[in-house]
Amino acid sequence: MKRKLLVAAIAATMLAPVVASAADVTMGGRVRVNLSQSDVDGADGMLINENKARLRAQAAETTDGGTKVIAQLEVEFADNHGGANGPDLRNARILFINDMGTFVFAGDTPSGYWSDLYGHLDQFQSANAGDSDDYFDQSAESGNLAAYANKFGPVKFVAAWVIPSNSNEEEPDVLSLRAIWSDGPLKIGGGYNMFAENFGDRSIMTFMAGFDAGVAKLGLTAESVSREADDADS
Repeated sequence: MKRKLLVAAIAATMLAPVVASAADVTMGGRVRVNLSQSDVDGADGMLINENKARLRAQAAETTDGGTKVIAQLEVEFADNHGGANGPDLRNARILFINDMGTFVFAGDTPSGYWSDLYGHLDQFQSANAGDSDDYFDQSAESGNLAAYANKFGPVKFVAAWVIPSNSNEEEPDVLSLRAIWSDGPLKIGGGYNMFAENFGDRSIMTFMAGFDAGVAKLGLTAESVSREADDADS
């Protein structure tokens, strides 16, 4: 929890000057309530299983050199009736967008690797971002991240470096690469994650294909996990 508060303080500090000078500041949020009807004797009626609310702020400004700076901050408040309760920092990042591409620096953020290569499977899993990796080894959230993204025609390329601990001082704890080709309703992508020894000492290769037919969506994701400890794939 201390790390979350520290990240929130840093994000707020970085966001403040952008908000102060930005011409485009937006606030928003969402509320989700999960209700169920019980017909069990002694417990009839409507039950509230989960409450969630998200509050987000975004500020945008374009510098004299043409770089667009976007600062985003999102906090989630949850009451899961016995589960993990909020508040929880969900997104704290700054984006710099120019002709060379997009540069991202984030204290906490939903994983772009997950959303690009696994996101089309979310409708079959828990709606909680932290639980979205139930079937795979890839996490749906990330933190302490620096990333570069660019688009070359129909192909989006992303490289990210994640340093979630202080035990590895010489190299990123996670190196992540992915490329996604999209053309209309068809999307094909692949990615590779390499984890340092202090962070699982494994690598993940992912392939996905998706097709949006309007009335129906078809999707496939295949994941191969190689662990150095036993040199075994799963």
